[in-house]
Amino acid sequence: MSRSILVTGGAGFIGSHVVQALLERGDAVVALDSLNTYYDPPRKRANLAEVQSEASDASQLTFVEGDIRSRTTRSTPWCTWQPWPAFGLP
Repeated sequence: MSRSILVTGGAGFIGSHVVQALLERGDAVVALDSLNTYYDPPRKRANLAEVQSEASDASQLTFVEGDIRSRTTRSTPWCTWQPWPAFGLP
């Protein structure tokens, strides 16, 4: 895998498509999403399931449920990935 990329809003419509494109390109992806009710949470979970099923291996995609604005989220182990670029969606 060429690099590790953080996608915030990774379970939403646009974010999940960005994650899918990155996975297809061979990148490792950390998808971060708070799964809030602004966008239907069951739909977000379905987006994630679809993207996860297309990952070449389980280590290619890591999902973190949390809010990037939260200190708790930012102090979790996914931070050790030190993703190179970040793609953020509201």
